[in-house]
Amino acid sequence: MNAALLLLALVCLGAGYYLGIRSALTAELTKNLDQFIKRKSSFPFCIAEYESGNYYLYDKETKAFLGQSSTIDGLAAELSNTRRINLAFVTYPTDIGSSKIFWFINGKAKSVSNES
Repeated sequence: MNAALLLLALVCLGAGYYLGIRSALTAELTKNLDQFIKRKSSFPFCIAEYESGNYYLYDKETKAFLGQSSTIDGLAAELSNTRRINLAFVTYPTDIGSSKIFWFINGKAKSVSNES
């Protein structure tokens, strides 16, 4: 009889331990998932402007200033080095109705198209 009670107690203790660990892990994973979702997981869409010998880069959505440089390649490097943004989609309006499109990837500008 005592062995059966001891075995039952061990099974209950093990089940409780398992459920406690599982609950703690679930809570930790949920917290990490929430933090991941709160982070901006996409890349920014940006607009480059040219004025007085410098290019200026702005986030299209928030209108936040992201950097400036005398070249488009310099803008890509500036964005990567100071803002730690390694992937961005950039449009640069050149004439009425036309624009150049770039990807900024790891501090380098890659031209996509010369038409809008």
